[in-house]
Amino acid sequence: MALITNWATLRGFLSFSTSVCIKFPRNIFNHQNISTTGRFSTKPSDMELWQNKPKVKLVANRHRKLSLEWSNHLEDMQLSKEDRIGLPQRSLVVSADVLENVSKKEDILDKVEESGPEIDILAEMDEPPVLEPYAQLPLPSYTYTLASYIEQSHTLQKLVELGVDLSKVEKKQGVPSELLKMDFERDIKDKLFFLNSVGVEGEELGNFVTKNPHILLEDVQNLEARVNYLKSKKFTDEAITKIVSRAPYFLSFSVIRVDRKLGYLQQLLHLKGSEVRSVITREPRLVTFKVSRIQENIFILREQLGFQKEDLKTLVVKEPKLLLRGKNRLIGMFDYIYNVMDIPHSVMLHAPHVLHSRLHKLQERHQFLKSIGRDNYDPTQPGYVSLERLTRIPDSVFCEEIAKTPAEDYNAFLKTL
Repeated sequence: MALITNWATLRGFLSFSTSVCIKFPRNIFNHQNISTTGRFSTKPSDMELWQNKPKVKLVANRHRKLSLEWSNHLEDMQLSKEDRIGLPQRSLVVSADVLENVSKKEDILDKVEESGPEIDILAEMDEPPVLEPYAQLPLPSYTYTLASYIEQSHTLQKLVELGVDLSKVEKKQGVPSELLKMDFERDIKDKLFFLNSVGVEGEELGNFVTKNPHILLEDVQNLEARVNYLKSKKFTDEAITKIVSRAPYFLSFSVIRVDRKLGYLQQLLHLKGSEVRSVITREPRLVTFKVSRIQENIFILREQLGFQKEDLKTLVVKEPKLLLRGKNRLIGMFDYIYNVMDIPHSVMLHAPHVLHSRLHKLQERHQFLKSIGRDNYDPTQPGYVSLERLTRIPDSVFCEEIAKTPAEDYNAFLKTL
């Protein structure tokens, strides 16, 4: 029984077969869990021919020597389940039509031994041909994570250096697959320069892109058109910087959509042009939020909280955030101010920001003032406490200027709540 030692010849020998089923020895790669199987066929009809021809079986025994055996039955050549899960014996089955000019199995072995230098095909190899490294992973049509592509993507590496949080970006529908197709120098760099030119600081670019990665999918010409629209409406450069920085999605809205939103707010609240600019500069998210949120809060302010129609303009101009406040928080804050603190609508109109403050902070300070007899919110009375300052100043200033007591007394009171 001869030993086949020429790997190149064996590979050439197999390349002429019309149908081959290959299983390599278990330890050919020096790894206990590797089992490699290949099956090749030039065309489907060859299978029927192959099944009816005599077969040659190349067997690797426990001593790592290869031998050829003849068989006229396909069943004898089939790889059993035990072979597939890693038993010592491995087999190579080839169609006999590749041996058409050879009549004896001894001639086959001689033919293999005579060609080329001797190479031990079972010896360890530094880079086995079947384990050649790949150049790139294929781009997915949709991906849930970008982490596995960072080493291959120069674009992703640059975004990470910029401070972009890819774990948040990959959750945006349609963005991950598009980013993997983009070149940083060609597709992204000019958009970052544009954002910086409209006032987004370099250290804030990463945070900006994290919040709105869709901005990288926009054309620079469209972004320029949207900024030019704001300038045409007499928004100053400083106002544009505030708008873009406070509402990263603002520039993702087309000129038509922005114009419709501004017109809607102006008609809804009967605002002047200067008032529209002031409201949008202070709260640009009024453009990016859904109109249904604005409509709901307008309804709550009028129908549930009892403000008059003309009062709505005053509230929004002074505190635009009220139109984006969650309805439950808005109702809960008004209920405490109106029913517990006994403050009327007219006083709230002078300090509407109190409706947007934190309820627990207001409760703590009101209860402390009540305990020391200083809970006076009537502007016509001496010792009046301004709502404008009640919820905005820090605890130290509150104790010194409003409560006029040591901070230790206030902190001790908070422990009793």
